[in-house]
Amino acid sequence: MTTPARSALPGHSVIMGKVKRHWQDYEWVLVFDTNAEILKRFMALMAAQVPFGIEVCDSAQAVIEGAHVIVTATGHLEARIYKEKWLKDDVLILPVHTRGWEQAVLDLADKFIVDDWEQFNNAMGGEDGYYAPLPDLHAQLGEIVAGTKAGRAGGPERIVNINFGMAIQDVLMATRVLDKAREKGLGTMLPLIE
Repeated sequence: MTTPARSALPGHSVIMGKVKRHWQDYEWVLVFDTNAEILKRFMALMAAQVPFGIEVCDSAQAVIEGAHVIVTATGHLEARIYKEKWLKDDVLILPVHTRGWEQAVLDLADKFIVDDWEQFNNAMGGEDGYYAPLPDLHAQLGEIVAGTKAGRAGGPERIVNINFGMAIQDVLMATRVLDKAREKGLGTMLPLIE
């Protein structure tokens, strides 16, 4: 019997699970949060909404070790609580919040990707930036989406993709809201301002 692949969504919630292609294909996820009450509410809300099991772990390390996909959602951290030694060689790291990772995680990534290099560099680079000096950039996310740069090329790769701005999440959610509105025949088409 083989052990399923693990993936992670830390935040001071960390989620891991077997990744196939879509959230619906997860077999299970692991979660961690430093706030027990928030975690309890999260579990109650999500258990009825997702088609996979959710297991609570006692630390971020327990969730991250062995993960293929890691998503951190932590808030504003100054401490570097997520350690490079916890990572496997074949991992995708997707921080919702930029801080909290050891510098070595970025420095040792096979591919370092951001949504907007200028914005990320201005905020996190510079002489005393949180991740200064910044690692070499592989691509901006738009270049991968447009097909002008490669994402995962095959074989084990450590990929760190930090989407500094929230626009990418906004576009995803707006698309889902629009699809639901159309499906239910709701909404009003507004003319563009000229």
